[in-house]
Amino acid sequence: MARLRAESQTDAAERAIRARQRERARYRKALLELHSWRRSMLRLLTLDTLGIAVCWSLRSSWPGRI
Repeated sequence: MARLRAESQTDAAERAIRARQRERARYRKALLELHSWRRSMLRLLTLDTLGIAVCWSLRSSWPGRI
């Protein structure tokens, strides 16, 4: 009986370790996705700003502007 109880405790400990490892992997993946999303948003913002600046400079230099 004691042997079964010890094996059960060992199994529970192993399951807990695996659950922590899965949770760490899930957290790491979510963090990488967040960083990737942030880089994409910053890149998009930079390109939008550059596009607006180009349009503004073309508008300013267009002949016959008001």
